[in-house]
Amino acid sequence: MAIRIYTKTGDKGSTSLIGGTKVPKSHLRIEAYGTVDELNSFIGLLSDHLSAAGAAPAPASASPLAAAASPSPSPSTAVSPLVSTAPAPASASPLAAIASPSPSPSTAVSPLTAASAPPASPSATAEPAVAASPLFPEAQILLREIQDRLFTVGSSLACDPDKEPKFAIPDLHEADIQLLESAIDSMDAELPPMKSFVLPGGHPAVSTAHIARCVCRRAERGVVRLQDAGAPIEPLVLQYLNRLSDYLFELARFIGHRLAVPEIPWKPRV
Repeated sequence: MAIRIYTKTGDKGSTSLIGGTKVPKSHLRIEAYGTVDELNSFIGLLSDHLSAAGAAPAPASASPLAAAASPSPSPSTAVSPLVSTAPAPASASPLAAIASPSPSPSTAVSPLTAASAPPASPSATAEPAVAASPLFPEAQILLREIQDRLFTVGSSLACDPDKEPKFAIPDLHEADIQLLESAIDSMDAELPPMKSFVLPGGHPAVSTAHIARCVCRRAERGVVRLQDAGAPIEPLVLQYLNRLSDYLFELARFIGHRLAVPEIPWKPRV
């Protein structure tokens, strides 16, 4: 039986935690995991921006009318922007453990041409693929991993601490935090030293990474407020959110670097 989207049980401003306890939707616990949910959405938006950033833009001199009138390339000669701009393979990284093996050149399918491929058979059970950008393949793989871990964080925060859940709840591991730290160190090795504070902006992907960073900090503050109110909080939850905001700041700089977008230094008026 399909799950109904609306139940009407929250129409009076209350909701249920995992365990069945009813609390008002203004509860600190709801605020905390609701902000984590908001962060997850911005992480998805950031990944979408990275996919768009990897596609080769149309020449600036091309007229919209001329583009509409020009013949489309034949299927045998069309080249995907994602394929044509792909860089040389990077050295092995900590993300190799969660990355799928790359298809051989003879079998690789561009994310842009995949949309026109015939539908898969009903028996196909393949996982949805990430539309990876050739400029940020490892970042997009890690962003999908982060989205999964944020659901884990949300599940932990949504549990009633006074009741044992009736089903297994996923948990965080030290390795999840180490993965973020390794990614930060890897990006930092490629980036020039930061000589001043930088202002968010310069490219939609850069700005979105900064928005995600700010929402992550807000989620962290919400969890701290919940902890200060006496609620038991899994220590790895706070550690993960703290490290994730650091990662998102570094990723914002890394995106700008890869896209050759100049950083905007803050020039204090003194």
